[in-house]
Amino acid sequence: MKATLSLLLVFTGLLHAEEAPAEAAKHGPPMRLLALGEPPPFRQEVRGDRRVELEAEKGALPPHQISIAECPVVPLALCQPAPLAHVPPAPTVTLLDKAAKWISLDIPEALRAKPKLALFWRDPGKTWDTPRSLLLDDSAEAFPAGQVRFVNLLPTVAAIKIGETTQELAAGKVWLCPAPSAGKALQIAFRSSDGTWMPIHAATFEPAQAGMRMEVIVYRADTDTARRPAKALVLRGPATTANDKAAANGGTMTAANGQ
Repeated sequence: MKATLSLLLVFTGLLHAEEAPAEAAKHGPPMRLLALGEPPPFRQEVRGDRRVELEAEKGALPPHQISIAECPVVPLALCQPAPLAHVPPAPTVTLLDKAAKWISLDIPEALRAKPKLALFWRDPGKTWDTPRSLLLDDSAEAFPAGQVRFVNLLPTVAAIKIGETTQELAAGKVWLCPAPSAGKALQIAFRSSDGTWMPIHAATFEPAQAGMRMEVIVYRADTDTARRPAKALVLRGPATTANDKAAANGGTMTAANGQ
């Protein structure tokens, strides 16, 4: 059954605090961090007369928190936007897990002074000790309010159908389009190894809100216990500006309920 995006999308109503230009320049532009994947299976054991939940195996989850240069520690959880982190406009940014290198991001020169989105995921059979990553321009110029950005992290083609129009999106590619009118149907599918299309997500668009943008990230389930081989995470929020202040509110985008 199709769910309306009004139920899927949650806007927290957060007001954006802004730093003075000199302070923002000191810390560097903001970067959104988002890890995508499936939580590991629940494990427990009996100890005496109690059942005790066991910690996940090493590498089954991304680091619970990371640090970047002189930035405050940033919490990281699967499919939950992390607080904004201001990063130096350097060629390489290294993310640390308890003072040890987790991953280094090579920042293209064109992105160093701009707000960025860093996506992380792992291939099936791999651990979170060796994640994959993708950097996207997250500035208001590249991804303005009133737009929908689709990101395909699958290793195969995804099909985005809005109303009667279908856009095929190759692996690792991004598609930006104006927010559709209210009531338009959204359907997402991916092409399986035998060439058939497998549905991932279905919803209908709500009326667009002024100053808001929407993001839909299609990613592969990375555990053997996942009920579906691929999923879509829907985010919504205002555009990120160079002066947006790091805060413990999940940055500028909010994850949808029920994802």
